[in-house]
Amino acid sequence: MRFAKVCALLVVLCFAISSVASASSVSRTAPLGTKSGAKGGLVKPLDYWIYSNGPTYAETDAWNQSNYWVSDSFPLSKTYTLTYAWEATWMYPGDFETGTAWAIGTAPDTSNIASGFASTYDYYDFTNYYGYWVESDYFALPNVKLGAGTYWLTLSGAQSYYGTTVWWDQADAYGYGAGKSSAYEQYYGYLQPGCGILYPGNVGGNCSESFAVYGHPTTTPEPGSLMLLGSGLLGLGGVIRRRFVK
Repeated sequence: MRFAKVCALLVVLCFAISSVASASSVSRTAPLGTKSGAKGGLVKPLDYWIYSNGPTYAETDAWNQSNYWVSDSFPLSKTYTLTYAWEATWMYPGDFETGTAWAIGTAPDTSNIASGFASTYDYYDFTNYYGYWVESDYFALPNVKLGAGTYWLTLSGAQSYYGTTVWWDQADAYGYGAGKSSAYEQYYGYLQPGCGILYPGNVGGNCSESFAVYGHPTTTPEPGSLMLLGSGLLGLGGVIRRRFVK
């Protein structure tokens, strides 16, 4: 009985050490232009931004997210589990976004991976040159697991508290911290790589939107690592058992 308890404790200890090592290797830095954290308990202890297409600029253009769909690409270098997303929006003064339809797919305006409608949690950031309130909006993604590759986030049907239009900020910023994503807008189609204050004038930066996706790496132990761990535990267990028998 004592031998079984010792072995069980050894297994728990190994997993605890592995978890601590994983936690110490991740970044918890919020994307530029946003407040750190989000309302409503969206932020998990090990979540961090996986891809950021920012920072918030809010001085050039924005795309109608209430009446049209807008898609932006984002690349992943390995397998991740997505838990929530951030976007920058333009709102009429006093109003704020309350929810948006979202979809993740392998092409613009596709939902072949996941989709849904999510409530948003909002922060007022500043008032821009045109008099709009610029806000940071967060919404949950239901643990969407994605492998390495390029995907598209599509937002549409955005709603606001007072029923005004929600505008998704364009992150071109004249080339300073410009968005890296490709973008496709329902009315215009693919947005050209470089544009400025008078679309489609090419003055630097990318015509894509300010957003970020958050989550954590999804790791699967390699068979060799599992075998090595198992062999070590068995060997250690055998030594402890012999000492107990003596």
